[in-house]
Amino acid sequence: MHEILVRTVAAAMLAFATGSASAVTAGKPSVECHVSGSAKLSEQSGGVGALCEAIDTALGKQAKARKFKVEITVLGPSRISAVVTSDTGRKLAEQKYGSMDRELTRSSFERFANGLAAEISKAEGRN
Repeated sequence: MHEILVRTVAAAMLAFATGSASAVTAGKPSVECHVSGSAKLSEQSGGVGALCEAIDTALGKQAKARKFKVEITVLGPSRISAVVTSDTGRKLAEQKYGSMDRELTRSSFERFANGLAAEISKAEGRN
């Protein structure tokens, strides 16, 4: 009898833990980030990792739960562009960002990512 109770409690705890984990992660979008021309980014910018992290963070704060594919093209040390495709196949118009007086930095990536997330959020509202 005691063994059955222990198994039942263990199963309930496992189900609760699994349900809690999926509830926490269910609201965050999944972002597939591809960058071409990354060699044009300066070392001080943090590179591809910093760029994709900024986009992931911004989408996590502003976008509804979905999957996104973000294709970024580094046009030069001070210019980038991105095309976003949602899991429904809908493409957002190409978004461009540039700095007039210096190379891109981590804060540039954050501003670009926040603008990108805002555009995605607006597009989601039109669905």
